[in-house]
Amino acid sequence: MTVRGLRCDKVKETLMIGDQIFGSDDPGAASTATVPIPRGWLDEGPYTSKWHFVLTLCQIMDLGIGSDRSDLLSQDEFVALGLNEITNSTTRTLHDESLSSHLDLLTPSFMKMLEDNLETYMQLFITGKGFLGKDFSYVVETGDIICVLLGCPAPVALRQVGSHYEFISAVYVDGLMYGEAIEALKRGEVELEDFELH
Repeated sequence: MTVRGLRCDKVKETLMIGDQIFGSDDPGAASTATVPIPRGWLDEGPYTSKWHFVLTLCQIMDLGIGSDRSDLLSQDEFVALGLNEITNSTTRTLHDESLSSHLDLLTPSFMKMLEDNLETYMQLFITGKGFLGKDFSYVVETGDIICVLLGCPAPVALRQVGSHYEFISAVYVDGLMYGEAIEALKRGEVELEDFELH
């Protein structure tokens, strides 16, 4: 089958999050655990500040299967969850600027929200252009391409195998959910192409 669509980005790195957040059977482990988001994910990309990056990251972590934009918590709701303990909304920087290789996103309220909503694991990824994404099927890999296929309601991950592609999963990608790919097409930044799917 051949489909038309837009090649928008490529998965640069994936990250599976799960047991390492909450620890095993130690009830005190969660209070000292860190969400293993590499600080390198902050270095470049479309986000206007570190605060904006962390806000987007927390919103994507909170997305459930079948969620849409209306399910994302607002900025004020995330501040109420303790995001202000992670970042400084005035200076738009992380409170902790240490040399740690991972971000510590855990506040008591945010931890409670994750514990209530995390179903064992979640898979996050970052694209070559620095956009954050979430894969609900846990099968997206580094190198998969992110496409917007004509008539498809969400971006998809495709994997090139020889001269054809395999459909991997529908994904959530910040910056590609609300017509941005079509706008990029109108600006001449991307082109329509055919993808042969097997």
